Amino acid sequence: MEQELHKTYQVPENKKILDFERKTKEDKTIQTGLSMEQLKAQHQEIADHQKKVQNLQDQAKTLNDQNNDMQAQVKTVTKNLKDIYEATTGRQAVDKDGNDLSPLEMAKGITRANRAAQDDKEKAEQAKATADQERQKAEQQKAQQEQQLATQRQQLKVLQDQLDEANNQLKRRKQQRIKNAQKEIAQNKLTDGNNQPINVTEDNVAQIEQEIDNWRQDQQAEWTQDKTDAQNELEQINQQLLKAHSTKANLESTNQELTRQNTQLQQSQQLMKNNINGYKNQLVDTITEHDPNHKVEQQLLKPNEVPEAVITTNGRQQYLRQPLKYLIDVTTQVLQKIKTTATNFINQVTKSLLPPVNPKKPIQLQSSYVDFSKIQASLHKPNAQKEIQLMNDPIIKLKRALLSATTDQLQKTKEQTQKSLKQQVDDEWER
Repeated sequence: MEQELHKTYQVPENKKILDFERKTKEDKTIQTGLSMEQLKAQHQEIADHQKKVQNLQDQAKTLNDQNNDMQAQVKTVTKNLKDIYEATTGRQAVDKDGNDLSPLEMAKGITRANRAAQDDKEKAEQAKATADQERQKAEQQKAQQEQQLATQRQQLKVLQDQLDEANNQLKRRKQQRIKNAQKEIAQNKLTDGNNQPINVTEDNVAQIEQEIDNWRQDQQAEWTQDKTDAQNELEQINQQLLKAHSTKANLESTNQELTRQNTQLQQSQQLMKNNINGYKNQLVDTITEHDPNHKVEQQLLKPNEVPEAVITTNGRQQYLRQPLKYLIDVTTQVLQKIKTTATNFINQVTKSLLPPVNPKKPIQLQSSYVDFSKIQASLHKPNAQKEIQLMNDPIIKLKRALLSATTDQLQKTKEQTQKSLKQQVDDEWER
């Protein structure tokens, strides 16, 4: 399929089109009870909130610094005005009660003093106007900074509340997990290695859940093994009884015949065993080729034996120990799954590429990939049955649909295929 897509859409060979990612239940990102999309969205939302909180804190600090600078500027302007007042009038800038004069009163005093010195009048008025402008500007900037600071603090509070709510949701989910684990421990009367009660906390809930899963698997393996041992023992007893009755009935008269039959049976059994081993190796090779990560079910293995992928050496030996019927069933399932998936995908793409059938209006097929000047007569003899078989072949249908599809249909099929692949990946994650 990768090669066909490269040929059809003329994609460079070094660029990969289909890309899948496989995760297992042991991965920490799927043990939260959420789907992968929900978990990623939640983590992204928390990261965005934390980033906004940090930005707002930085902005608040900047505004505080600017406010302090403005207050320092106001003090500087007032001090300069006081110095001008004392230098001009020759008096301290205080009223009769000893309180500091306001900037306006100091400016008036300067004006009155300058009336006696006409040459300095223009300079004093300019100083007064400049001081008033600086003071008003400083007060306006201070008010603006305080308003911005209040707005930023409000936004910071909202984001902090949202962050707290997200943290509370995570905490509630963990509390539910703790409750479920504690309930299962109580129902099955489980204890730790020292035969002491197990107390589930937020720190050890993940470890306890894993231990419970391991305990379930061990219990299932023990039950399966006990059942198998009992069946084997019963079968052995039945065989021994049959053999004893047969031997007691006619041991001497049938000893030679049994010896001859035993030799023939051993030869036949060895031959059959060799044939079965050959069949098993062929079936395991087929499973390895089409589904290299397939594993034998836990109940079919030995106690405490871990299932491994068939592509590994231990996994192959686990498969070769299984009955021939089991290998045939697994091979049939693997091949049928591959055939069904490929056929459905090809039929879906072909259906989306073909234009809707309108019996009243003839369909005009156009394709920019067909060069009619290069079409040559076939060297093969006509074969109606072969042509019908080829017309019904999914691959042939797909190639015909690609050649006859328009640009809009190709784009629409591309979007549907991407959506289908994304949905399939999401379904695999959820399982």
